[in-house]
Amino acid sequence: MTPPALVPLKYNLFPLGSIKPNGWMQHQLRLCGHSLGGHLFHFYRFIKHSTWLGGTWEYSPLNEAAPYWYNYIVPLAFSLDFSESVDLVQDLREQAACFLEYTLEHQSPDGWLGPESTRQTRGIWARCLLLQGLMNHAIADPTKRQKIIASILKFVRLVEAMLKNDYEGYLPKEGDEFDKQWFGVARAHELSTTLQWLFDEPEAAEHREIIWSVMEMLWEGSRLAERDWTVFFSEGNFPRGPSEKQSSPQNFQHGVNLAQGNTSSSRDSVIIC
Repeated sequence: MTPPALVPLKYNLFPLGSIKPNGWMQHQLRLCGHSLGGHLFHFYRFIKHSTWLGGTWEYSPLNEAAPYWYNYIVPLAFSLDFSESVDLVQDLREQAACFLEYTLEHQSPDGWLGPESTRQTRGIWARCLLLQGLMNHAIADPTKRQKIIASILKFVRLVEAMLKNDYEGYLPKEGDEFDKQWFGVARAHELSTTLQWLFDEPEAAEHREIIWSVMEMLWEGSRLAERDWTVFFSEGNFPRGPSEKQSSPQNFQHGVNLAQGNTSSSRDSVIIC
């Protein structure tokens, strides 16, 4: 039987950091670095004192604040060049490195990434954001690549076992605390962004069957939970009136979820057998 494969990309991706911004974009990124975005790490409690960094602050059981930030700070840090400002770029990269090192050093023996320690609190969703940041960090900084990929593979092996156990950490059950509004099910297809990159990396050659299995179970779980974006974005199902009159799940009426959900079918379509 022919092993599963991904549809080849029409164009090769430029590695993060290989193209430097200019003009308006350069100015905007400089502003980001010099203003709020570049300083959250130093004062914002959901980052500085995040549970991801050994603190106690989170705004919801999703534990997503720090992973969202990390997925932002890595591209910013490696898109700007040292010629912009040595101190600024050095600080941004040190912020990203601090989060990276703490997260990898505190990976649980079973492979879990993050501060959660019980089945009821371990939700996959925030790891979707984390792994996108890890992917970009590995691409932008080759000195971190092997360490990051090894950590991701260890995590993916655990996720496969969790999903095989009645979609643990993905589809909330009675008593679970990690995602009572099912946001992760509406967005967990984003994990495939990293998994599809990982699938074709040479270090993952022996793990491709596991990676494939995880991607398939994520799609199947969304269908079982009736959170399938391909159904939502279809004639007769897509809402055309006020949201309060719609029968679609509440997290499918969330603006960011809608924008991200619009990409789900394109991510699914690159998977072929």
